[in-house]
Amino acid sequence: MFAVDGTLTLRGIGKPVTRPFTLAIDGNAAHMAGRVQPIRTDFGAGQVAGRPVNGSHRKSGSTST
Repeated sequence: MFAVDGTLTLRGIGKPVTRPFTLAIDGNAAHMAGRVQPIRTDFGAGQVAGRPVNGSHRKSGSTST
């Protein structure tokens, strides 16, 4: 397992992220796989008048894979 650090920018809002990924090398080919599941309200999406819409946010402490 490897990890990459970077900035995820959506709707002009950037947030630092560290995401794990797998890497498989087969001859001259490399395959990388990972996931990013941003909290939409952190980027101003899924809100009505600045408030989260029901179901568009995750509870604090949840993790993504």
